[in-house]
Order: sequence, then C-alpha cells, then structure tokens
Amino acid sequence: TMEEPTLGNVELDTYTGKFLRCIPGLLSVVITDREGVILSKAIQQGATEDDGMSSTFATAAEQASKCGLGKCKSMVSFYKNNIIVHISHLPLVITFIGTPDLNVGLVLGVQAELKRSLDPLQISVKNAESEI
Repeated sequence: TMEEPTLGNVELDTYTGKFLRCIPGLLSVVITDREGVILSKAIQQGATEDDGMSSTFATAAEQASKCGLGKCKSMVSFYKNNIIVHISHLPLVITFIGTPDLNVGLVLGVQAELKRSLDPLQISVKNAESEI
C-alpha cells in the first residue's frame, strides 16, 4: 500500500504522483471537487489535463445513480488516444487519464485504498460545502 497523504499541501501531490509510477500507461491523476476545482494533480510531461471533465462526471454520476441500479461509483471512457477513468468519492472526483493500453482493472483496483486515503479531504470538502 502507499503512504497516507498529508492533506492540504505538497504531500498530497506527491501521493497522487506515486500512481503515475505504479500504473503503466497512466498519464495523469487529478483530484477535484464536484465543481471541478483542482485539489491535487500529478501529470506526466506533455499529458492532457482534466479540462473540466470531472465536474461533468459528477453531474452525470449523480443522475446515473437515480436510474434504480444503485450508486454510480465510476465511469470509464475509451477514446482513440486515451482512456479516462472517473471515480466518484463525492464531493471529490478522481480522474485518471491514460494511454489506450492503460490497465483499467489496475486503476479500479486501487480505488478502495485511494478513497480511504482521501477520506479526511472528502470530509473537509463536505464540511466546507455545508458552510456555504
């Protein structure tokens, strides 16, 4: 397992960056709130950033959860040059962008550990949202 991040500073970016070294084909990891505000990111040089996709995913996940199939936990999108995996940990959204040969199973396999590590940040963002 990876070390727990110290939230609110450089250590979170360092923790996020460890995924780039551990998952072949991974180009970037971005953690945002549901509005798309970037809280942490680790991006390979020359790779694509999130570009607002996380806020669209948050809305889509909330709507998909209303279909009677249960809570939407993640979505995977396959494109010509990239695979994008969004993981819901609302109000946080974790976005992985990879090459076409990204091992999606490996990305989805780390989500439980990642969510557990981000629980303190999730609670902080929820509390901040409730104060608005």
